[in-house]
Amino acid sequence: MNLAWLVAIYSPHEIAAHPNFNTEIVRAEAELAAILLDRTPPSKAFKFPGIKQSAGVNDPAVDLIYGLITSQSGENGLEELGGAITATDPNADLARITALATVFSTLGGDSERYDLIDRVLTVTLARFNGRHSSPSKLCQAVLYQQRALRKRDFGFKFSDDVISAARALSEVEIDSCLNFELNDVTAYTPELIVTNIIEGLKRAIWSVYPERNIKSSGLTSLIPPLMSQIVQVRAESLYVIHQGESHQLGRLLEEKYKEQLTRNSSQTFGKSAPDIYFQTLAYGLLGHAAVYASRKELAIMRIVRHLPDLSGVNVSHCLRLLRLACANSELTLLVDRLIYDGPLDALIQDASNILNFRTHIDSIRAGELQVLSAAAELLSSTDADRALHIALSVLDKGGPTLPPGNWQTASTLNEPAWLAAADLASRIGEDSALAERLLRAMSSPDSQDELWDRVFSKVIRRIRWELVDLRLQNECKLIFEGLPGEVFESSRNQLIRAKVLDDRPPTISNTGDTYTDLSDALSHYLRTESAPPQELVDKIVQTSVRGMRTVREEARSGQHSGMAVDPSTLAAFVVEFDKTSELTSELLAFVTDQNVFQSVRRHALKILSESNVSIPQSIIERHRDRILLEISAPDTSSISWFEEATRGIPNIAALRFVAAHDILPTPVVIRTIFPWVTSTDRRLRKDTAEAIAQFISSQPSVPLQGMAIQMSYDQDAEVRAAIVPGLVASSQAALLFSDESKARLIEMLDDDGILVPLVVLRRICNLLDSTWPKREKITEIRSNHPSRRIRDAAAKISLPQG
Repeated sequence: MNLAWLVAIYSPHEIAAHPNFNTEIVRAEAELAAILLDRTPPSKAFKFPGIKQSAGVNDPAVDLIYGLITSQSGENGLEELGGAITATDPNADLARITALATVFSTLGGDSERYDLIDRVLTVTLARFNGRHSSPSKLCQAVLYQQRALRKRDFGFKFSDDVISAARALSEVEIDSCLNFELNDVTAYTPELIVTNIIEGLKRAIWSVYPERNIKSSGLTSLIPPLMSQIVQVRAESLYVIHQGESHQLGRLLEEKYKEQLTRNSSQTFGKSAPDIYFQTLAYGLLGHAAVYASRKELAIMRIVRHLPDLSGVNVSHCLRLLRLACANSELTLLVDRLIYDGPLDALIQDASNILNFRTHIDSIRAGELQVLSAAAELLSSTDADRALHIALSVLDKGGPTLPPGNWQTASTLNEPAWLAAADLASRIGEDSALAERLLRAMSSPDSQDELWDRVFSKVIRRIRWELVDLRLQNECKLIFEGLPGEVFESSRNQLIRAKVLDDRPPTISNTGDTYTDLSDALSHYLRTESAPPQELVDKIVQTSVRGMRTVREEARSGQHSGMAVDPSTLAAFVVEFDKTSELTSELLAFVTDQNVFQSVRRHALKILSESNVSIPQSIIERHRDRILLEISAPDTSSISWFEEATRGIPNIAALRFVAAHDILPTPVVIRTIFPWVTSTDRRLRKDTAEAIAQFISSQPSVPLQGMAIQMSYDQDAEVRAAIVPGLVASSQAALLFSDESKARLIEMLDDDGILVPLVVLRRICNLLDSTWPKREKITEIRSNHPSRRIRDAAAKISLPQG
């Protein structure tokens, strides 16, 4: 048995031919080692005429591995490689088969081909039946550990394989494993190499075994307790991998540094991009739990390198890496970005991978449900039905599979499955079936608490209640009539908004004086678009004026820390119903008080900027100087520690207020806005786009039209969406760039994400006439766009003739 094959995957520097020295013939295991070091193997290297070079030995299985790794997709050719391993001559070198099976397992694991991997590893392990030599035990330990990690990846029980790996490794005698050949340049001895491999495998075994089971199972002779593991020196093989990760991270920082500071346009050819793919691969070959963190870092590195344009990276692979890493927070950020700004194909492809390869219910975790939920409207009806069956099966099971050692409350655990089920049911018109399941769950006494209320309210928002059977809607009313008012408060409000429950006006005499009580009472009248009774208005005026004065006083002394419902927001909603000027004057004094945090004042300013809010000019003039100070020279003393990123930035919400109430002439507006159009801060550009849109609606001008068109090409989808109302207003103004604004709006329908096309379609729904170019684009979207929401929005537009 030639253990050089195992050395090739665990200590490849000692086997691979040195790139600076020629070797007559490079052995097949050395070819494999070169591949795992991210080098071109001699058999694949370019042959220079007249120059003597190393010649590689062609091994079909090694060639397949090279093809898989260089594409880094882990999909094409896996079946062929698996067949080559299992069909090997029974008398072939078992160390070679083990090395090939280990690489195959790691590559296949990244592609979620569990069934194929399990079959290959099981067949390979069967070859060692009746073999008790130390090299055989070492190979068995490697294979058991691989199978354990793959089972762990898929949510299956894996501890038996970890124990088998530990037992096999404990029976290995190093002196019996030294008969293999190294390259000509290494200073390591076979004994030291085998020792390092065994120590690396030990740490891998320890890393994946659940620590809480060690003492109770009497396995401390094989797997030491966690505290004993911590004090032991890290294995050298892990140091080497970690060093490679640090090197690649340093390269990434250097690349970004030069990208920002280099002034010429020179390009470097032949230099690979910084990437930790091979370090992640090395952790996977060991079967070490560090592979989870490495997968996450690999995905993040690739995304960060290519942002904001993700066209140059395999995004579906990054989604898969984050799922495999159980990095749910990072996955959420990426999924949201893809929904907003694309590429949508990545979501569709990853959802298809889940449906095709995660066929067992235990293999479904929160990450898989997140992707299925996000991709719901992009899937075909058949695939959406399959995905819905998965989500419902997860709910029947009691929730998705958690990573070993994790625990969550029942509501938090089941939330991803409920949300996925709601999105998928809506996609295929099964809203009634899901509503019935939801009502059954809400009827259970075990789920009538605030945590479940938060989950159910999110589900209710996703159900299209107009499609739900009237019988179920009446059943819903009966359920809530029998519940106390404080139970399912958020869910009750959502059902009222969906017009399933009656929106009964609050009893003013029973309404408390707290901000929350008053806002709940006011919400009824805002939902029904009716004027609140004067008694409620007076109560809100008295409470909010007193509260705003208290906040300003606390802010001046540095004691204000914020609150859930601030008095200025409450006041802003009723300012149009206030018959006196006291509230309006106090409110403007509050929103222009720079002692109060910008984040506290921002919401009220946004409400006051709406078109339906009218403020007497005399009150505006009284606070004019303070309003202008907000947009010209902000006082940074009002910046809290959590607002540090906004230091020195004007209050753009105040700029929108200025636009809504015609406080500044157009030339001054343009000079004020110009510096922020190209800000590096995405949030500031979004706020600026909203302000420009507001200005165009009230003071249309050619320069503002030009700014709007410029911002419609912004790299961020939210900025492009924010400027759409401005482009719509520009298209209706009889100015120079009106036709260009129409053309740009039609172009924006080709955005790869969902956000921008959806906003455009909803804004131009009633404006499309014969003067608009390329109206046939709407017809194309109705039939071909992957998003159901966008197809539905396009279907609501009636196309003009001519």
